[in-house]
Amino acid sequence: MENPTAAVKVQQPEAKKDGQPNAAPKKEPAKPKEQGRGIVKSVPSGDTIVVIHLDKSNPGPPQERQITITNISAPLLGRRKTQKSAATEDQPFAYQSREFLRKKLIGKQVTYTIETKDPKSNKEYGVVYLQQGQQQDNLAKLILEEGWAKLRPNIRVEGKPDLEALAEAQENAEKNKKGLFNDSVDPQSTIRPINKEINPTKLFDDLKGSPQAAVIEQVLTGSRVRVTLLKELLTIDLLFSGVETPNVSLDGETAEPFGREAKFFTEHFLLNRDVQLILEGVDKFNFYGTVSYGGNSISEELLKSGLAKYVDWSGQRTAFADKLRAAERSAKEKRQRVWAQFVEPKPLSRQEEKKQLRVGREILGRVVKIISAGAVKIVDNNNNEYDVYFSSIKLPRQGNTVQRENESRAEAVDRTLAWEGREYVRKRLIGNRVRAVCDYIRPAMARKDGG
Repeated sequence: MENPTAAVKVQQPEAKKDGQPNAAPKKEPAKPKEQGRGIVKSVPSGDTIVVIHLDKSNPGPPQERQITITNISAPLLGRRKTQKSAATEDQPFAYQSREFLRKKLIGKQVTYTIETKDPKSNKEYGVVYLQQGQQQDNLAKLILEEGWAKLRPNIRVEGKPDLEALAEAQENAEKNKKGLFNDSVDPQSTIRPINKEINPTKLFDDLKGSPQAAVIEQVLTGSRVRVTLLKELLTIDLLFSGVETPNVSLDGETAEPFGREAKFFTEHFLLNRDVQLILEGVDKFNFYGTVSYGGNSISEELLKSGLAKYVDWSGQRTAFADKLRAAERSAKEKRQRVWAQFVEPKPLSRQEEKKQLRVGREILGRVVKIISAGAVKIVDNNNNEYDVYFSSIKLPRQGNTVQRENESRAEAVDRTLAWEGREYVRKRLIGNRVRAVCDYIRPAMARKDGG
């Protein structure tokens, strides 16, 4: 019987010319971790920062980068309801954790090393160091020492000096009952009422005229911000009284000339910073007010820089209208940005001056049409027509008077009240001579779809 192994041929490794066998394939060297430095622009949460790069070699706005600090986890902040997502509440101590990091970092220089990147969310995780003079402090350790975050679960720290230092920092915070570990504070009391229904008129009546401490949470355009009132911990949308910057779409994809520059200007001075706010007006959707930082008015600075125009219809709300007009006049004289093509208008003739509608002007004439319960058409002695809307009142909506199949009960009530109000005004004013005084002139509002 043949030996079954006799036919097996053992293959020997080929020898090189020098008689040595082939060596094992070499491993590719690991790519060096990406490093960088920049200024902290904003702090979205207690473990995440947005950094503006200090590299000025690239043209255009500076590059931004959002970095989540690796190895730690801070409580999550809640969010208001949007069209794409449901409302959520803060986790306990989330706001206080964010505030600790915001006050420590805004406007400060940091260096970082990117450790990992999540391929699904594109989140970048890195080690961040706070530059303080000649010293660099590990930001994760500073946060853990104050108890405003915890080490991520399942991290093995044995034999790793950097992680052992982080674990020791957390243990000390627990012993000293700092931050999240402070059991003398009711966790529920640390949750902001971000989803609380706000009565704009009542809030305005309570706060108008007196400076309020606030934090700018988001810059929507150069003249529109989202702000948290620190005393009430309520978040509102605010338009700067008397100022209108070129528009930027909410997704940032489209912008009018100088719109992005105006938005960046406001972000640079205000985003995530402590400010003083004076509420000066409110309507159905927005608050109006003046925001100051370090004794400076952001409205004046925007106008001086030629990044905004003065608008009288909201400027009438503020006591600083004269300063705003002077700031705009300075930008016009220097032909700055939006005023680059500005040409001084010719003086009006006496006849044109009479026709020119302006704030404070009186209109004497006869009411020839009732537009609604809050608007009439007046014809003066020179047969000039004016559509005059009553200021400072809110009226029921007339709704669609043709298609009523899907009309709700509330809409039906509003329509009925609007008709009764119109009849009330018609019986008293139609054909009568009246005197109207112009409080402000509001330009036509552009539709959101750009029409």
